[in-house]
Amino acid sequence: MEFEFDENKRRANIERHGIDFIDAGILFDNPYLEAPAKTVGDEQRWLAVGMIDDVYVAAVFTRRGPLSASSPCGGRGMTRGKDISKFSAAELEKRRARGESRTDLARVRAKTAKELDRDIASDPDFKDVPKDWHKNAEAITPAPKKLLSLRLDSDVVDWFKQRGPGYQTRMNAVLRTFMQQKKRA
Repeated sequence: MEFEFDENKRRANIERHGIDFIDAGILFDNPYLEAPAKTVGDEQRWLAVGMIDDVYVAAVFTRRGPLSASSPCGGRGMTRGKDISKFSAAELEKRRARGESRTDLARVRAKTAKELDRDIASDPDFKDVPKDWHKNAEAITPAPKKLLSLRLDSDVVDWFKQRGPGYQTRMNAVLRTFMQQKKRA
């Protein structure tokens, strides 16, 4: 899956909601609900509700292709420009592994129901999302990983493990990037 988003909107979303767009891949890596949210011009927007760690999050997004999501939590009038960034899921995982995520889950967990309602009501991306969106929601379960036994050089495994928890996910991301480049060639 590929993601693209406006860096200015990313910063605004961190400020407004405490959620960084670079964590969007986590939402789409796990089971989530998806429903058509609204149409803006000729572009269909979708609502996804799922989890990042132990926190439920919602994202309004646009599909740019069969395996892509653009601007989680929005994308009003998004055009290609200097502030639009495009990432593969593997690249977002690498950014998270390097500590680049500015998601503040403690801040999100501390919000009251009243604060969450206010945040949703004031978010322009949630404007016009129907209250009964859940009636058209579909449960999405991403394909599970395959368990296998694999022999790797010990220095390769050690190098990935030294980068902290999630080393198998990072190894998968490297293999996925290699596979995607070979498919393009």
